[in-house]
Amino acid sequence: MRVAVLPRDQAALVITSAMAIAVRICSVANLALTIPLLFDALLSRGLSAALPIPLTILVVMLALSLVTVFKPRPWLVGAFLAVGAIGAVVFQLSLLAADPGLYKEAFFLLNRPAISLVLVAVGATTWLSGLIWILIGFAASTLASVAVAIIATQPLHTGWGPILMVIFYVVAYLLLARIQALQRQRVPDFEELDAETRRHATEEILRDRVTAAVHDTLLLRDELTRRPRRARRHPTARGSVDTTRCRVAANIGRGHCRG
Repeated sequence: MRVAVLPRDQAALVITSAMAIAVRICSVANLALTIPLLFDALLSRGLSAALPIPLTILVVMLALSLVTVFKPRPWLVGAFLAVGAIGAVVFQLSLLAADPGLYKEAFFLLNRPAISLVLVAVGATTWLSGLIWILIGFAASTLASVAVAIIATQPLHTGWGPILMVIFYVVAYLLLARIQALQRQRVPDFEELDAETRRHATEEILRDRVTAAVHDTLLLRDELTRRPRRARRHPTARGSVDTTRCRVAANIGRGHCRG
């Protein structure tokens, strides 16, 4: 029974794409859960007037993140990083302008958009592509935190969220790389194996045809060498052969038969 097996590149694409989808879904979940946290933090402090700007930023980032889930194209992911980095800076500055104490008391809320910057990925055939996108997102998140620290004249504080996310996914992609390496050592390349099988089958067919042609040639040679001998031994047979040759020549207009 023949079992259909995906080529290695296609199988790798399926695995890395599934991991990339999981990363982007985590980003969407993080942004969506930040909205109720934002309401709770500001309303409990009587800062409802400060809601519009950070809420708008969260909604825009959430919409872009949803787009990248369904269309994980590199330029869309890059646009999310660019808009998200600016949005993360404005998000933190708007909240700090309303209450500077949030930098120490509720930093878990301030760096939520920065966490989503780390959670970016595109489907690729190699684990290295996914790892590079995670590191690019971490760099964008770090730059946003540096910009906030400089503009707000606060000590640099990135929080553990982005660091834990990048560590988790770096380990995940490295494990995926190790698994793929082990699979290449233990599982044969079915495309190469199938091509080798077809090549051997073609060689076998050609060998059979050559053998049959040689066999037919030998039989024909033996037949041609035996005919003159039979004609000398049996004059009647020789006469019939001559008659046949004469008739053939007459039919094609190259001679005529004598009585």
